[in-house]
Amino acid sequence: LYALTQSGQKISAYPSGIGVCPNCRAKVVAKCGELNIWHWAHQNISDCDSWAYEPMSQWHLSWQKKF
Repeated sequence: LYALTQSGQKISAYPSGIGVCPNCRAKVVAKCGELNIWHWAHQNISDCDSWAYEPMSQWHLSWQKKF
């Protein structure tokens, strides 16, 4: 849901956005469509965090946004 700027500040996804993964520090790109919640995705790797591929409920997203 969040990425980091080059200076380490937490940011939400935005159209054409580029950021840094807070877990592995790899480059991430913003995915900002009309159907799914805006989020970040790794540009080159897909095996950063095994928990990233679990489906998220609205409850989970609400709690995640608090932190």
